[in-house]
Amino acid sequence: MDEANLAIQEADLFVAHSKGLLFTWWNNQDDNPISKKIDHVLIIEQWALQFPDSFSEFLEPLQSDHPPVSFVCHLCKGELLSRLSPLSFSSQSSGI
Repeated sequence: MDEANLAIQEADLFVAHSKGLLFTWWNNQDDNPISKKIDHVLIIEQWALQFPDSFSEFLEPLQSDHPPVSFVCHLCKGELLSRLSPLSFSSQSSGI
């Protein structure tokens, strides 16, 4: 976990604003319930400055103990999103 945190810091990523569920994981045990926020959407500062209205929304889980997440950006333009490949998150490749 320390390596993951170090990589996040070195990449200058931070957690996007979020809405929806307060907790993103729970153990589904009625007699000893545990809930935690362990899922996050990471963005770079430049993204946050260019698209300040963007946020992640954690939805009700369907079959997992983790909820699905949707990333909402009302100011994003279709042409920007069409240039992003599914695994392309760098500022250079997205043209931000």
